[in-house]
Parts: sequence; structure tokens; C-alpha cells
Amino acid sequence: MAHVTASRSDRLNTYTGRALLWWATTLERTVAGKASREAHKRRRDQLIRAANARGATLDDIVTKTKLRPNTVRAILRKEPTVE
Repeated sequence: MAHVTASRSDRLNTYTGRALLWWATTLERTVAGKASREAHKRRRDQLIRAANARGATLDDIVTKTKLRPNTVRAILRKEPTVE
């Protein structure tokens, strides 16, 4: 009987390990990967410029995004940022 419990436990660990690996891989490809980060920053920068064009001030953007004023200024000038 103990052998059956051990094999169920082993299978559960195997399935849990596979699920955790799938989750880590998904996060790497969508959130943590360099290409994903760059795409996120491009979308963010577009939205910041659009908000500014529609009346959001530098102070509004800095307060809401928690970015540094110099970073926001660079984004508004379409210059690369160092973050």
C-alpha cells in the first residue's frame, strides 16, 4: 500500500513540476524575455506620447507612471531611454 502512495506522490510531483515549468516558460516568453520587454516599452511610450498629445502634462505622466522626469522627456522626444 505504501508503494502505491509513493507512486501517486511521484506522479503528482511530476505533474506539478511540468506545470511549474510551463508557467516559467510562459512568463519568460511573455513578460521576462528581452523582446517582450522591448515591445512593452514601445507600447508604453506610444501611449505616453498619445496621452501627452491629448493634454496629460509631464507632471501627470511622472506621477502616474512613476518614471523619472528625464525618462518621460526622452520618451516625448522619441529618444531612447536607459531603463
